[in-house]
Amino acid sequence: MYTNAACIGNHRDYTIEKIKGAQEPATRGDPNACYIKGHASYDDHDYAKALVWYRKAANLGHADAQNRLGQMYEAGHGTSQDYSAALDWYIRSADQENADGQNSIGLLYYKGKGVPQDYEKAFEWFQKAAMKRHPDAWNNLGRLYDNGLGVEQDHHTAFKCYSEASAYDHAGAWVNIGIMYENGKIKSENGTSAPPDFPQAMLCYLRAADRGYAAAEALLGDMYNSGRGQPKNHSRAKDYYLKASKKENVHAQRALGLLHYNPGPLRDYSTAKTWIKKAADQGDAEALVTLGNMYLKGLGVTKDFLKATELFREAANRGDASGADSLQYSRQN
Repeated sequence: MYTNAACIGNHRDYTIEKIKGAQEPATRGDPNACYIKGHASYDDHDYAKALVWYRKAANLGHADAQNRLGQMYEAGHGTSQDYSAALDWYIRSADQENADGQNSIGLLYYKGKGVPQDYEKAFEWFQKAAMKRHPDAWNNLGRLYDNGLGVEQDHHTAFKCYSEASAYDHAGAWVNIGIMYENGKIKSENGTSAPPDFPQAMLCYLRAADRGYAAAEALLGDMYNSGRGQPKNHSRAKDYYLKASKKENVHAQRALGLLHYNPGPLRDYSTAKTWIKKAADQGDAEALVTLGNMYLKGLGVTKDFLKATELFREAANRGDASGADSLQYSRQN
């Protein structure tokens, strides 16, 4: 899913004056003031203090604080990671009909964190939140329909759910709509499929990229790199891959590395090694194999048979067939 409950998002904009104004009422136990203090501490990366303030507000019945506290337990921010505690606080928030809390419970069931993975239960919770106009929940419902998880696969309904989320300018939803256009998954109510629409897909990705969304930047890089929707432009592809790579998007890091690794005007093994290694360090199997080949052949690095074998083995252990083939090859040569 594009939405991750472990990320503390959707912060309200709190001015310095408002934060200062919350100090005195927070010490008196005002739940909203405690909640504001929690946000301020979190934004300062003082997770331990944020946990204290969120807990105070949560114990006073503040539904948003209960959800935030659950997210901190889920992420392990300011405390040890504890999915059971996260679920407990999400339930308290959801019991007050808080859409964020309901969506967070849905994500736990979707991912199987602290609970058995259950797409049908995830659907139920996402639906509750979506009925309260929660854009993340609409996007998550779209993913379930799109992939037939917990419900019968229905691309038409998936598109409608994504569209509901995109009405709030939800970047993930714009990406998902773009993917549907790119792959020809847009269907009418009678089930008729439309052909791939690359220009429309690109417009959707641009909408999300304008908000700095890394996945959209990576997909735009793919379109320029492959020439889908417009003529090939490796320079533009590089620019978009670089933007996403700096945000630790593993797909973009691998693609940027390959752009410099493969034959073409941008071939530069040293630069290729830098970005392919970053993707490999995140466990990307294709990057592990490519980096292994670089060490095996001495491309941009000093030849190192043992290092190459180690990388091939790691890729093979991740289920990558080419990693297994490369490992077998390295043993025979």
